[in-house]
Amino acid sequence: MTGHHLGADWSAVKRKVRPILAAQVRAGTARCVDCRQPIRPDERWAVGHIVSVSQAEQMGWSKAEINAVTNLGATHHGAKGGKTCNQRSGGRMGSNARNRGTTKASAPTRTATKASAPERAATVGGSDSSETARSSPALGSEDFFPTGPQPEEHSGVPPLNRSSFEGYERGREEFLIGARLLGLDTDRKPIQPQQYVVGDALNAQKPNGVPLHAVTAISIPRRATKTTSWWAVALGRISNPDRGDYQVGFTAQTQVKARERWLKDLVKPLERQYPDPKESPYIINRQPGASFIECRATGGRISILPPSAESFRGEGFALVGIDEAQEVDAGDESEDLVSGILPTFDTITIEGESAGQLVLLGTAGEHQGGVFWDYLQLGREGKSGIVEYAAHPDTPVWEEGLPIEGTTADPEVWKAAHPGAGGLTPMSVIRERFEKMTSRAFCREYLGLWPEGIGSAFINPIKWEAGALTVPMQLPDYYVAGFYVSITGLSAALVAAWRVDGVAHLAVIKHAEGTSWLKPAVLADHKAHGQAFVYDAKNAATDVEGQAIKRARVPRLKLVPQNWIHVSTAASLFMKELNSGNLRHYDQQALNLAVRDAVKGQQPQSSRWSFRMSKPDEQDITALEAGALALRAYDELKPKAAPKPRSVREREAREAAAKAVAA
Repeated sequence: MTGHHLGADWSAVKRKVRPILAAQVRAGTARCVDCRQPIRPDERWAVGHIVSVSQAEQMGWSKAEINAVTNLGATHHGAKGGKTCNQRSGGRMGSNARNRGTTKASAPTRTATKASAPERAATVGGSDSSETARSSPALGSEDFFPTGPQPEEHSGVPPLNRSSFEGYERGREEFLIGARLLGLDTDRKPIQPQQYVVGDALNAQKPNGVPLHAVTAISIPRRATKTTSWWAVALGRISNPDRGDYQVGFTAQTQVKARERWLKDLVKPLERQYPDPKESPYIINRQPGASFIECRATGGRISILPPSAESFRGEGFALVGIDEAQEVDAGDESEDLVSGILPTFDTITIEGESAGQLVLLGTAGEHQGGVFWDYLQLGREGKSGIVEYAAHPDTPVWEEGLPIEGTTADPEVWKAAHPGAGGLTPMSVIRERFEKMTSRAFCREYLGLWPEGIGSAFINPIKWEAGALTVPMQLPDYYVAGFYVSITGLSAALVAAWRVDGVAHLAVIKHAEGTSWLKPAVLADHKAHGQAFVYDAKNAATDVEGQAIKRARVPRLKLVPQNWIHVSTAASLFMKELNSGNLRHYDQQALNLAVRDAVKGQQPQSSRWSFRMSKPDEQDITALEAGALALRAYDELKPKAAPKPRSVREREAREAAAKAVAA
């Protein structure tokens, strides 16, 4: 026995670790760190080092690293008066050293280098007696950045966005401990590549141990184990004696939902590992409103809390997770929740820096807003932590009758966006969801696309450019005109639509700021051509102008108000004509910008949709909305030629008005 083993520090470490190892021995999951054979519940055992003290000291390990929980495990202890496997191994090391005439020991039964994280974690976390624990592939480079080499663990579907993994190695052991306690890392249930990505992103840290990011947003489509990955990190941390009294808080859209997830994902696996509550190294309190899991040896605890700022204020959490973060309301309530959580990190410091960590877990939400969206945006900009698996935001939304390649209906797109596609979630299941769910819901749940981002490129810019005419704009004798006012009332558009041999044509008659010009322009166009005008009567700003024009009581002026069904049908008709190559336009800036900025706005609980803007304060799509309405109305009204002028004076007036409109 070395002087290291006679010290008070070693005695204290053994007292902390022995209860955890004892539970593994009783459960039949422990293996000897020296001979690697199972330790039966009726066998004698002791606490031993995976990498021996002498070897670790030669490699420059500190005492804390030598006695770290990740370097400890159970070792066989002989019958009374006999030697343990550990002692026999030490004897061989000494004999080898004497025979070589050197002071540097070399153990045939122990690794000559620092044990890998998976090897050490396998002993501390235990292994399933019926399934062989899997050894993780070798780690990658020490400087682990997005542009550098990656370990084989991350060889699955690459995330769309992720933050740096710098320093992740120092936390990998805890993640593996937690994973094995949850029954993972076996032949039947291996740790998935995306789980390594999540674990390593959360364990990214500075050289002093402070998390690289105080807040990390994790966005992964359904059924891809994002929350299980979180539990593995949290459970590994509270089980580490080196962290001491490590406190974790967990919540979701409601406390009931958070507790349901806790019972399913964490309590059940632990109870399978340790069926006898009295012998389990974890205390489980199921009481609603006060549910928690506590590690007996360390005092670390995971508490289930309601999603309110008051439930966090006054507490001292080192790690907080919010599940289904996209369900947390946007606005003051969500901001208040975060403002209540972040101060709980103030007392958790390392070298004067806050060491607390907030993790937001979820999928794409109903709208681009709330704390989850905000932190995803910061992560995309490199200002916060992020792991985001999703299809590219510009992925075109599939329209019935069109090719599926590269669209939201393409299985290859599904596989690139969903890390569990074809594995955890069979492709047949995803296809069934695609066929039964609305496009909006499927894109959110399985492709990670946020609604305002869905279809942002479904107005194909190549097809739009292909429909541009190079000749000067010339209005035909008859057409239908549509007008539309922006919801802010800051701009408006008047657009004509007609067909030539079945080919749709759009032309902007006028587009300008304000609305004072709209009524005179409509009256002038009517005087010149005498055609019908359509407008969206459900848009308050547009309806105001429509009513003003109606009150002018101009003879034979035909105003046709449109409702939501007309607006939605008009948008679909526009897309059909464009995608089939049956639409022409005059390459006018107002329409070009509108096509560029328009996104698909789905109506809740409906398959109907319309054009909308992702940034209403900055964008203007009035020309597109007016043109689509006019085209649908043209097909419905089947306009005839304008009535013949009843006098020479009327003919001259009409010709003058037409010149003014053209100008």
